[in-house]
Amino acid sequence: MDVEIRNRRCPPRTKARWLGANLVLAASSTVAVAVVAGTVATIGLALAGAENGPPGLLVGAALAHVPAAVVFVAATAVLLAAAPRVSIPLGLGHAGRRPAPAQLPQRLR
Repeated sequence: MDVEIRNRRCPPRTKARWLGANLVLAASSTVAVAVVAGTVATIGLALAGAENGPPGLLVGAALAHVPAAVVFVAATAVLLAAAPRVSIPLGLGHAGRRPAPAQLPQRLR
């Protein structure tokens, strides 16, 4: 009965839904890091007394790098979707050797 209740509260997700949720999280994290970096740079330059132009200039400059970072997120997602049995061991750091079965998740053994 406990399993039934748990399944009703948190239904199983499809692979596409799982991947989409992780892509949204990765892209939004990239944007958040860029905004924080630009804000901290603006504050640092203001405290140092340097002329740095309008307050949002460095935040915009930091956000200009977001599309390049999201390309790497998308490339990783394509690799994971196209060849999951290859990409998971690569992501775990087993690029040059075949990992021992105990080091892989149960589904890949």
